[in-house]
Amino acid sequence: METISSLHRCRGAGHPVMRKLLMFSAGTVALGAGLSACAGPGWRDDAQTAALSPMEQCAAKQLVLPLDHGPRPQTTPYENKLRQQRFDAEMKACRAAAGKGVAR
Repeated sequence: METISSLHRCRGAGHPVMRKLLMFSAGTVALGAGLSACAGPGWRDDAQTAALSPMEQCAAKQLVLPLDHGPRPQTTPYENKLRQQRFDAEMKACRAAAGKGVAR
């Protein structure tokens, strides 16, 4: 069994190796984090969306309204009503465009 003092003596001989190991480990972690950020879920979603037909793309869109009630509302019911009307008009235009694309 090694004592603490014997570990301190050995540490001096292996110090450059430990520094290189630490730098290699830090580089590996940084590279892994960078690659995972570049190939995140957005990359996969774009590929899946491109594979959908225009009608399926219209159906995949969803309206998410901010909270319009409670002690700290983020918006008003009137603004949500306008957002709903805008979304309905956008969906109607999308379906019309998808219908024209299929008829060709």
